Amino acid sequence: MRHSGIRSVMGTFAIALAVFSGVGPGAKHVSGASTPVEQWRQSYSDGVHLAMTVDASDNVFVAARNPRYPGETTRLFMVKYFASGTRGWITEVSPLSADKPYVRDFIPDEEGGAFVLYARGYPDQLFLAHVSSSGSVEWTEALGTADSDQGTLSRSADQVVAHWIASGSPFPVLISESLTSDGTRLWHDVFQLVSGGSRVLASNITGDVASVVVETPQGICCDNQPLVWSHSLSGEGVALTWIS
Repeated sequence: MRHSGIRSVMGTFAIALAVFSGVGPGAKHVSGASTPVEQWRQSYSDGVHLAMTVDASDNVFVAARNPRYPGETTRLFMVKYFASGTRGWITEVSPLSADKPYVRDFIPDEEGGAFVLYARGYPDQLFLAHVSSSGSVEWTEALGTADSDQGTLSRSADQVVAHWIASGSPFPVLISESLTSDGTRLWHDVFQLVSGGSRVLASNITGDVASVVVETPQGICCDNQPLVWSHSLSGEGVALTWIS
């Protein structure tokens, strides 16, 4: 079973991909078998690590920003490493700006590329970008303003769905936006929350249903019970479930 890890030290990030022995269903315990074995290590200077994701082929994608010094304009960029540790490419996702980019979520596609949900400015302006397997930024879509530092992505074979929380009246709203893999908008949903201070925890697509988990503040609604809001991939709200 392959596992990956990442660390960021003084603005320089290093990636290590490790193999663990004797781990997995039915594996018997062997003394020392859980000791990780480093497969490769790469580094890139003048970058602040923001997020990492690994695809089904063990390709590693790193999202970072540079330069790292306070007061300077910054850019968001992405680096791809193949499973062997060879660096595939470095590409700029967003250009230099006085507003620092922050990654909200980062997931691979099925073709060797990745989707990245990031924010710039204050209040957060959310953007969703798709980077192809060759390192080209195929499209970037401005999604809107968010009043929370949380955001999440999930995808099916032909859709990617973003969820985030934005200002609303009388309370914030949960927004869900679906796009095709080529950036075409499919549907947009706004769900009224019942209190302030909620945050998005996670999302998933199972079959033809996209679901998102939202935490509500303790003592305001349902004693901090998370709720799950689900849609069909056609965009229709299909279920609201409180997690007890």
